[in-house]
Amino acid sequence: MLETLANMLMSYGFYGLIIGTFLEAIISPIIPEVFLIPMVLARPNEYILIGLATAASSTVGGIGGYYLGYFGGRPIFEKLFKREYYDKALAIFEKYDVWAVFIAGFTPVPYKVFTILGGMFKMNLFRFTFASFLSRGLRFMLEAVLIGLYGRQMADYILSPTFAITTIIIVAVLILVYYLLRRSRTRN
Repeated sequence: MLETLANMLMSYGFYGLIIGTFLEAIISPIIPEVFLIPMVLARPNEYILIGLATAASSTVGGIGGYYLGYFGGRPIFEKLFKREYYDKALAIFEKYDVWAVFIAGFTPVPYKVFTILGGMFKMNLFRFTFASFLSRGLRFMLEAVLIGLYGRQMADYILSPTFAITTIIIVAVLILVYYLLRRSRTRN
């Protein structure tokens, strides 16, 4: 069924890419790369446009997920989990909201879960959108540029577990650099 849906969306070309990546940020289990990779391989000279469109539509979809969580997330969460889990998740999210959304947007962590949590925990919408577009933009532009320049071999690498680990390492390095810069500023 998911393959049928992906094929149907891909048959609409650029519009299918936009719809597919929009839906992925809210509810769809079909990863954006299913749309991005074939599109860039078919149109390698347009990789920047394709990467930006993927990032923008995913971010807008993330805002849809945010509002889903804002208006209906808490009752569902409380039916599925104990109250203490809600309180712990809220405390963590309030402290690390931008980092949580950024990490989910750039790595294989399910972004849609964090879009809904962002709304459910009433994260500032500007901060949410900033973290979403930054992380999704970096991820999809990186993928589009690599595929646009290196073709099928890079597309296969992006779909591999090694690339997923690479994204996690990149985020870990960014967090470490941020921590070290922040720490050096407090000493001065």
